[in-house]
Amino acid sequence: LFDFLPPLEVLEYLDHPDPAYRGRAAASFADEEISDAVRDRLLEAARRDPDAAVRGAALRGLAARAAEPEVSQLLHAVLSGRNRPPEEWTGALAALAAPDAGEEVRKAILEAYEREETRAAAVEAMWRTRDRRYLRQIAAALKSEDAEVAREAIHAVGVLPAEELALELVPFFQHEELREAALFSYALSVRHETTP
Repeated sequence: LFDFLPPLEVLEYLDHPDPAYRGRAAASFADEEISDAVRDRLLEAARRDPDAAVRGAALRGLAARAAEPEVSQLLHAVLSGRNRPPEEWTGALAALAAPDAGEEVRKAILEAYEREETRAAAVEAMWRTRDRRYLRQIAAALKSEDAEVAREAIHAVGVLPAEELALELVPFFQHEELREAALFSYALSVRHETTP
C-alpha cells in the first residue's frame, strides 16, 4: 500500500528485484507533488530500469515536474521515439497530458487512440488535458469491449464534465468492475438542480 508509506520508503522499492513492485512504487507518485530526491530517483529509473513498464511508470510519476527542463527534455525525447515500447511511450504521454499541452501531445494522443494497445492510455491523456475536442473519441470509447478503455472514458465524462454523455454511463451501474467509477462520474456530469 504505497500511498500509506513515506516517500523515501517507497523509493526503496525502486530497487526491488520484482519489476511489478518497482512499477507500482513509481506509479504511486503520479498526480503527487514530489521532492527533489523523488524526482532524481524517478529520473534515474526512467532512464535506466531494464523493464519498459517500470520506465513508463517512472515517467508518469514525474508529471508534477514536467515543466522542469531536465524532466521535460526526457519526456519529449521518449514521446518523439515512436519505436519505444508502448508502456514507456504512454508513460511519457500521460505525464505530458495537461490542459496546456501543445500540438505535439495532441498528435500523440490521437495516434495512441488509433492503436489498440495504447487506446486506454490515449483516453486517459484526453481527460487529463480537459480538452472537449476529444468528446467524439470518448463517446466511442464508452462502447469499447476493453474494460480499461471504457474505464478511462467513464473517468473522462466526469472530469470534463461531459453532460451530454452522462446518460451513457447508466448501463455501467450494473457492471461489477466499472460501477463505482460510473456512479462517481455520473454524479459529476449529469444535469441537475441542487435544492437547498
